[in-house]
Amino acid sequence: MAESIAVPGDAEVWRSAGEPARTQVRESFSLDGVARTWTELLVSG
Repeated sequence: MAESIAVPGDAEVWRSAGEPARTQVRESFSLDGVARTWTELLVSG
């Protein structure tokens, strides 16, 4: 069971590895917001 406990160094590695994924999620959310805005404009127009 001791192997599953992450040491601080591992946490830093995982944090840096997860950064691109978080950036991608953030960008896809902003793209969704843009798409939603355009859809509302087209529907209301």
